[in-house]
Amino acid sequence: MAAGDHIYVVGTIQGIPFQHHGIDAGDGSVIHLCAGDGARVTLKDSSERFSVRRTSIQEFANGREIFVKQHSDGRNGEQVVKEAEKRIGECGYNLLEGNCEHFATACATGRWESHQIEMGAATVEALASASTKVAWAAGQRLVARYAARSALKVHPAAVLADCAEVAALSASCRSGFSADKAKRIAKLSGAVTAFGIGGVVGGGAGAVAFLAIHHGSSAVAEKFCKTVRNLLS
Repeated sequence: MAAGDHIYVVGTIQGIPFQHHGIDAGDGSVIHLCAGDGARVTLKDSSERFSVRRTSIQEFANGREIFVKQHSDGRNGEQVVKEAEKRIGECGYNLLEGNCEHFATACATGRWESHQIEMGAATVEALASASTKVAWAAGQRLVARYAARSALKVHPAAVLADCAEVAALSASCRSGFSADKAKRIAKLSGAVTAFGIGGVVGGGAGAVAFLAIHHGSSAVAEKFCKTVRNLLS
């Protein structure tokens, strides 16, 4: 590790895995957004119980292995440390919009984003999209006569496009791409998968139909997840 590295540790809270992020200051300390003594992680808290602090690297790690997060467009180490030091004392925490990874990524790249949140949101969105497809398929079975004439029959293999999106997003995040770029790659992967599987199942017409189905279920899932996120933020 070196000064300015974006570092993180992996832990669990009540069996749920999480990552805690910070910036290696290069002098045996880490600058990170964290809870003060006695404060518990919550959805959001604007009080001084959560603030950007400089602590020892031992306190940051708390006995866990430290990993370095790579960024394809990261700043140089000196800039990163200066940016982190400027933010010491800033208060407030928001799990979805302002967590420790948002802070560390902003210092390292200038982008306010969290791959943890994006991955979680993408997984929920994929599940919602797949569930939408299942619901459509069930509806078509209930109205078989109409389904027989429909150009957009839902095949079970259509859910593989949602799986492809999550896999592509995960790989892109691990490669250090920005959240926006990772999401674009994921959406393209989902579309290509839907088109390809549709072609195998039903030829040219199947490819177009699968792509339309995936686009439709993704739009429904995206609206649902956006609503939920707005309610929680």
